Amino acid sequence: MAQGHLVAVLTGMGLVLTWTSCAAPMVVRPAIDQGHKVDQVILDGFKRGLSTREEAVDRLGQPSSITTNAEDGTTTLAWHYVHADAKGSSAVITILKFSADDKLLFKVVSRNNQTY
Repeated sequence: MAQGHLVAVLTGMGLVLTWTSCAAPMVVRPAIDQGHKVDQVILDGFKRGLSTREEAVDRLGQPSSITTNAEDGTTTLAWHYVHADAKGSSAVITILKFSADDKLLFKVVSRNNQTY
């Protein structure tokens, strides 16, 4: 009988431990925002062949990176943005490439989302 009582007590303790671990509060990480989030409405306003590099910097702010191609004089501006919270993360890179005379050649937005 004592052995049966011991099994019952251990089983009860296991249930209590399982229940309390399920009821333990989750650690909530604060949201992280890094970089420069580009407003899609502003980006949509830039027109190929018309918008200038100066206009892009004035309206979007200083880019995360600037690369100039020495061969053809084109310049690529990139704005990087990362958001992460308890539900997942997303990364957005906005790229605008300008001709040697600083007119917009093209714009690209790359998004990467991951849900936890």
